[in-house]
Amino acid sequence: MKAPQASPDLQASLHRAWEDARRRRHEYLMLEHVLRALLEAPDVVRMLHDLGADIDRMRVRLEHFLDEACESLPPTAAAQLEETPGVQRVLQRAAVHALSAERESIDGPALVAALFREPSCHALWVLQQEGVTRLSVLRWISHVQNPGGVGGAASGNGLDHDDESGEGAMSGSEEEGSSGADPLESWTSDLRALARAGGIDPLVGREAELSRDIASTQPWPTPYFSGYIKRNPSTSGQPAYGNSG
Repeated sequence: MKAPQASPDLQASLHRAWEDARRRRHEYLMLEHVLRALLEAPDVVRMLHDLGADIDRMRVRLEHFLDEACESLPPTAAAQLEETPGVQRVLQRAAVHALSAERESIDGPALVAALFREPSCHALWVLQQEGVTRLSVLRWISHVQNPGGVGGAASGNGLDHDDESGEGAMSGSEEEGSSGADPLESWTSDLRALARAGGIDPLVGREAELSRDIASTQPWPTPYFSGYIKRNPSTSGQPAYGNSG
């Protein structure tokens, strides 16, 4: 799979951040420039709105930091803008995550999620002041922007705003388990139901091993916890072929 590329919206946001840093005559492009530019991206604005953040207040805090805490170069100095290591790390993390998730592009919400791995930056403090957490961002990406998963019908840039009910209305402070979808049903298989439906091959000629497995799960003082008997017996395949290795 080829390396993921920045989406058009993310490219526009990074260009805005670069131009903003040049306009302010800052020596470095920082994460605060990037987050300030992302607050103009439609997908990031939608995400933060769903998570209950006050976007106008975030803009004011970032503007104050960039104006007061960052020194501008004098007009006579040659300004050669460079990215800080923090910006490079966030971009790299977002690319690695997109590659592992088999996504072809990196968008603004994914970059915000990667920003949470940079604890010593003012941009993260601004997000945390609005109650936005990395977990809430990842939930939004998984359940609202890309609920169908990789290759799903809804994968891509996100859903329509009509789908903001349920998971879209969650906030960063909501408790675990408040979502409508059960993650166990979405990502696991009920082996008992599968066995009842005949979807698992029955064990033939392994009654002794199966009885030993069941006995080993009983509370003490069952002898199978003494270590004299191997507790990972194989219940399928021919013996002595490395089935329990």
